Amino acid sequence: MLSPVVKRSFKQTVRIINAIIKKYGMPSEIVIELAREKNSDDKKKFLRDMNKRNEAINKQVRDKLESKDLNPSKGLFNKLRLWHLQDGMCMYSLKSIPIEDLINQPQNYEIDHIIPRSVSFDDSQSNKVLVRNEENQKKGNVTPFQYFQSNKTTVSYDKFKAHVLQLAKSSQKLSRKKKEYLLEERDINKFTVQKDFINRNLVDTRYATREILNTLQQFFAANDQVVKVKSINGAFTNYLRKLWDFKKDRGADYKHHAEDALIVAMANHIFEYKRAFKADHLIYANDKMIDSETGEILSEDQFSAAFTEKMNKIVAVKNYNNYKYSHKIDMKPNRQLMNDTLFSTRIKDDQEYVINKVKDIYDKDNDKLEKIISKHPENLLMYHHDPQTFEKLRQVFDQYSEVKNPLHQFYKETGDYLRKYSKKGNGPVIKSIKYYAKN
Repeated sequence: MLSPVVKRSFKQTVRIINAIIKKYGMPSEIVIELAREKNSDDKKKFLRDMNKRNEAINKQVRDKLESKDLNPSKGLFNKLRLWHLQDGMCMYSLKSIPIEDLINQPQNYEIDHIIPRSVSFDDSQSNKVLVRNEENQKKGNVTPFQYFQSNKTTVSYDKFKAHVLQLAKSSQKLSRKKKEYLLEERDINKFTVQKDFINRNLVDTRYATREILNTLQQFFAANDQVVKVKSINGAFTNYLRKLWDFKKDRGADYKHHAEDALIVAMANHIFEYKRAFKADHLIYANDKMIDSETGEILSEDQFSAAFTEKMNKIVAVKNYNNYKYSHKIDMKPNRQLMNDTLFSTRIKDDQEYVINKVKDIYDKDNDKLEKIISKHPENLLMYHHDPQTFEKLRQVFDQYSEVKNPLHQFYKETGDYLRKYSKKGNGPVIKSIKYYAKN
C-alpha cells in the first residue's frame, strides 16, 4: 500500500510519462534519479512504524463511528480522525467541536497545514490539524506562533503551548514532529529555516522515488511493454555535475533543473560505455578510478579525462541554451522558496493579462477587492464566468459600502462567509477571488 506522499509523487510521474508517450511514443528506457540514501534499514523501520501507528488510530476512529452507525466520506473521515486525536477540540481556539456538528455541517471546519506547504513541502498528517473555518482564515499563511503573536486569537500562546504539551504526553495523539511544527517559533521567511524544512523532507523523497521505481517496473511488465526502468543514485549524478563543471546557480534561473535531467540521462549513457572502460582496464571503486592491471589510482585530472573525453555529448549539454520558462520567481532569498506564483495568462480585448488572486478577502484592512469592484468590476473572472455569484458579491459591497472591506463587515454581522451561488444557498465558501492583471 502506497503512502500519501508516494501516491502524489506517482500521480505526477504518471502524468509526465503519459505526456511524453503522447508526443514522442513509448520510451525504450526511463531513468529515475534516487535521492541520496543513508540507510535502507532506517527506511524499513520508518515504513513499518508508520503503517502500524496509522492503522491503530484509524481503527479507533472506525470504532467510534460504528457506535453511532455512521459511514462517512473520506474527507469527513480525515476530519474525524483529527478530531479524535485533538480530543474533540479546535487546535487554535481550543473550543470544543461537537461531533454532531462536525458530522452534519463539516463545511464549518477545515484542515489547516500547521507550517504552510509553501515552506514545509509537507502534506502529511504530521502537518495537519482540524480547526474552525474562522481560525483558518485568520491564521493565513503563517505558523501558529506567528498567528498567536498577531493578536487575532482568542487565547494566549502560553495557553496554546500548554495544550500542545499536554497532548504530546501521548505519542499516539501527537507525534514529536507535529509537536515541533505546532511550537515552531523561528521566522519561516528566513532562508536558513526554509532550507531546514527541505532537508527534513528529503527522507520522504527517498522512499517515494524507490516506490515509484518499483511500481513503474511492475506496471510495464504487467502490460507487456518492453520499457527498461532504471535508477541512478543521486550521489553519482551530483558527482558528475561537479566533475563536468556544471554550475548550479539556483538564484539565476531554472536551467539547472533541465541540466539535472540531461545529466541523469547522460549518467545512464555512461553505464552503456562500461565495455569501453573495461577495455582500457579502468574500474571505478571507492570514489576512485583505478587501473586494474597496474593497481594505479588515477589522478583527478586523469579521472576527469577518462570520464569526460569519451562523452562528447557533454559539451552539447553544457552549451544548450534553448530553454523556455513558463513562470517567474522572486529572487530574494528571504522570501518563501515556493512563493513563485505560476502566472496563467489570458487574452482579453486583444491584450495579454495574467490571472492573479485577491487573498485574505475577509481581512478588515484589505480593500483591494473594493477598489477593483468600484473601478473595474469586469476585471473579475466571476463577472464573466459566474454572474450569479458576482451579483451576490456586488450586493454585499452595496450594502456595506461605508466600510473599508464590506466582506469583513458581512462576516462580522452574519457569522458566515460569502458562498458561491447555489439554489439551496449552501454553495462552497469563497476564500479568494481571481482577477485579470496587466502583464
